[in-house]
Amino acid sequence: MRLTGFSGPLWFGVEPVNSSVFGVPAGCVVAIAVSLPDWKPHAYARASVDSIRHP
Repeated sequence: MRLTGFSGPLWFGVEPVNSSVFGVPAGCVVAIAVSLPDWKPHAYARASVDSIRHP
C-alpha cells in the first residue's frame, strides 16, 4: 500500500515525493532561459532604480 497521496503508476520509476530531482533543475533552466533574451532594462526602469538609490 502506497501512502504518498498520489494514485497511478510511477513516472520513470520515481516516487512523487522525490520529483524535485527533476523539478528544481528544470525550474533553474527555465529561469535562466527566460532571463537571457531581455537582459538590459529600459531607460525608464534604470532612472527609477537610480532615483531610489540616491536619497
